[in-house]
Amino acid sequence: MQSDGFDWAEYYRACEGRGPNPFWKRVEPYLPPSGRALDLGAGNGSGTRFLLERGFEVVAVEAQPEGVAMIKALCPEAEILPIRFEDLTLELAGFDVVMGVFSFFFVAPESFARFWAEVVGAVRPGGILGGQFLGPKDDWVARGYSTQSVAEIDELFAGFDFLIREEHDRDGETLLGTPKHWHIHHVLARKREDGYAPPSELQ
Repeated sequence: MQSDGFDWAEYYRACEGRGPNPFWKRVEPYLPPSGRALDLGAGNGSGTRFLLERGFEVVAVEAQPEGVAMIKALCPEAEILPIRFEDLTLELAGFDVVMGVFSFFFVAPESFARFWAEVVGAVRPGGILGGQFLGPKDDWVARGYSTQSVAEIDELFAGFDFLIREEHDRDGETLLGTPKHWHIHHVLARKREDGYAPPSELQ
């Protein structure tokens, strides 16, 4: 994830003690009964805790020191990788669940294609992959985050079947209470058993 002036210390103070994002409850009906899970951008560890309590072996990826400390305190049984998304490698593979809840878009656009290839490579056939993506009308586009159109979401999830797919385009606010226009794609998809072939422009 890039350095963009985002006040991570303030963010983690605001999310300390908060439970998992509501999106996790929407994912729950599609979870397998057990297996390996990868929580990308694990934040305060609430999503990691959610997965642990449902019987998963969890690897939590979180680059910010404040988040790493929270995850260690809340989820001592999880494996924590204190690395940036850009440093993911295909050594992270064979996961039944891979989630990036409100985190995928923090990857810089020039790094996104390689990052996404690593993400989809981490999902085993039959596994699920989900999270949020910024649309082009989101206020945070000005920060230089990665954005995806509807057509680009289709391309990213070639070889997957959608379980949840929604586009929200509305005014709201951030966790810190700052007014913000959100343009968000909420996605959960299952990887087909015949595998995944990335679109040509991602290869």
